[in-house]
Amino acid sequence: MPQTLAPFHLEHTTSTGTVTARGGAALLLEAFYATGLHEASRSIRRRPNRGYDDADHVMTVILLNLLGLASCDDVEHLRDDKVLGDLCGSMKAHHGSRSRMDSAFPSPPALRKWLHEVGESKASLRSVKELIYGPLHYIQERKVQKIATLDMDATFIPTCRGGAPYNYKSERSNEAFNVYWLEQDMILNSEYTTGNVSPRKDQLGLLRRSLQHLPRGVKQVKLRADSAGYDRELIRYCNEGKSPYGVIGFCISVPMYSEFRRSLRKIPEGAWKRYDKDSWWAEVNIVPNRLCLSKKDKEVRYIAIRQEVKGLTEAKESDARQMELEIEGLEVDNPNLKKLHLMVLGGKVWKTFLIVTNNLTEPGDEVIRWHRGRCGKSEEIHAVLKRDLAGGHVPTGSFEANAAWWYLSVLSFNLQRLVTHHVLPPGWSRYHQKHLLATIYTAPARIVRHAGQVILRIAGSIGRMLEDSHWELLRLHHMRE
Repeated sequence: MPQTLAPFHLEHTTSTGTVTARGGAALLLEAFYATGLHEASRSIRRRPNRGYDDADHVMTVILLNLLGLASCDDVEHLRDDKVLGDLCGSMKAHHGSRSRMDSAFPSPPALRKWLHEVGESKASLRSVKELIYGPLHYIQERKVQKIATLDMDATFIPTCRGGAPYNYKSERSNEAFNVYWLEQDMILNSEYTTGNVSPRKDQLGLLRRSLQHLPRGVKQVKLRADSAGYDRELIRYCNEGKSPYGVIGFCISVPMYSEFRRSLRKIPEGAWKRYDKDSWWAEVNIVPNRLCLSKKDKEVRYIAIRQEVKGLTEAKESDARQMELEIEGLEVDNPNLKKLHLMVLGGKVWKTFLIVTNNLTEPGDEVIRWHRGRCGKSEEIHAVLKRDLAGGHVPTGSFEANAAWWYLSVLSFNLQRLVTHHVLPPGWSRYHQKHLLATIYTAPARIVRHAGQVILRIAGSIGRMLEDSHWELLRLHHMRE
C-alpha cells in the first residue's frame, strides 16, 4: 500500500524561470500594438512621465478580461508571471516606449486609483470609450464590409455598489445600451448608464451616435431591435432617408398593446401561412395611433406571428373567453407568461408576436427569419461580456470608474473578435471563451534570448498554430483594401 497518493511531491518555489503558462497572450499583445491601441491609450489622462502610463493600465485590464480573470485583485496573478511581464516590457521597447517600473502590471490599488482618475474626468472617460472603435476601424480598413446590420439592445449589470438605483425589474443595477455590428461581429457602440433608465429612452439618439462611428466603406445600414425600439421618431428617421446612409431598412418588435391584440383576432383563419412546424404568420392591417403617422409618412408593414402552445386543451369558440380569463389569471401568478402574449385563436392557445418593417417586397417568412437572426445573439454577446469576460464585475463604488471598466471589457471583446475571426485559422471564431482559455491562452511557453532576439517557444499543435497566426497578423497588418 503506497504511503502517498501520488508518485511525486509538490514544492513551492519563488523562481519562475523562463516558462509561462500564458503563452497565447503574446498574440493578444501583438494585436494590442498592431491596432494602435497602445498609442491611442497613452494620453487618456495626459499623465506626467512617471509610474505606469495609461497604456499599461489599458493593457492590464484587457489581459484580465481575456485570460479568465475578473477583478482588480486578480492583477496579482499577472504580476507573478515574470515571463509575461518580460514579454510586455519587450513589446514596449520594440515600439519605442521605456518601462519605468519593475513590474509590467500595476498593483490592484494602483489600478483602482487609475479607474477613479479616469472617471473623474469626462474627457478621460470619453477617451477610454473611443478605444472601442480601434479594432473595428482596423479590420474595416483591411476587409471592407459594405453593409452594416445593427442590432440594438440593452443589458443590466447587477450591483449594489455605489448606491445603484433599481431598474424596472426591481433589481439594483447599472445598464449598458449596446449596438452590435453583425457583419464584423463586433460592438459598434456601447453607452453605460444607471439602471433606472428605461430601455426605451432615446433610441433614435443611440442610433445616430452609433452611425457616427461607422468606419469608411459602409454603403448600406440595416437595423433590428426589440420592442424598446418601437418609437415613432426612430421609425420616421429610418424611413425618410435623412441618415448619412439614406433609408435604413428596419425590422422592430412591437409591444402587444390591446388594440393590436384586437387586430390579431380579426385575422381570418385562412390568412395565416405556415412558417415552421408550430408557427404561422400573417399580414396585419394596422393603423397605429401610438406612432401618430400621417399620410406623408412612408408605408410600414406589420406582420403577426403565432406559435401553438402544446399541451393545452382545445376550446370551443363559446369557451374561448373563459380560457382567456384563465390565461389572465396565470399571468398574474407568473409575470413571465406576459412575455408570451398568450391568446386564444381558432380554439387554440397561441404565443403571439408582432413586428413592423419597411421591407415591403420580400415574403413575410423571409422578413421574420431575418429579424429572428438577432434573437439570442444579443443575449449571447451580453453573456460573453458579463460572464466570460469581466464586464459583469463592478470593481468600485464610483459609477464613472465602473463605466471605464465596462468600456475596457467591450474593447477586450472587439480585440478578441479581431484575433479569432481574422488571425487564427478558420473555424476558431465559433469557439467559446472556455475553449480559448483551455487551448490557446494557457499554452505553456518558454522565453529564450539569443543573438539579440527574444524567442517565445510553444510546443505541440497549438504552438504551430500560434506561430502561423503570428505571421498571419503581420500579413494582415500590411494589407489595405
